[in-house]
Amino acid sequence: MQDKFFDNVINNRDSKHRYYAIFDENAAKNMCFVGMGGITNIEWENGTAEISLIVKPWSRGIGVGKRAVDLLLHEAKFNMRLNGLYGEVYDCGNRKFWEKIVAEYSGYKTDLVKRKYWNGEMFGSMWFSI
Repeated sequence: MQDKFFDNVINNRDSKHRYYAIFDENAAKNMCFVGMGGITNIEWENGTAEISLIVKPWSRGIGVGKRAVDLLLHEAKFNMRLNGLYGEVYDCGNRKFWEKIVAEYSGYKTDLVKRKYWNGEMFGSMWFSI
């Protein structure tokens, strides 16, 4: 199944998904895998896509996520010619990180209610566009 996903999504130039490994060259003085970033659900005709980011907890708070978002935005705008990226972060997730990103890039955000059931509770979310 993983081989099929790799062939149909990762290796397929017509795929509407692009994924990137995130390495931190400063971690332990060597290249260290710290997460994954994605530009997914690409709508070439509209110039939009969804941004995603997963960073290992031990690498949070040191600027890795911010640098990863900067690189994903650069890739989207200059190499893929996309006009904007959007995403959704749940209130039980790392919302403060994305609020800072949206503010820095003068993006748009709105709150959504009852979007995620997790750990016996319903959580809202923030939808954003940058």
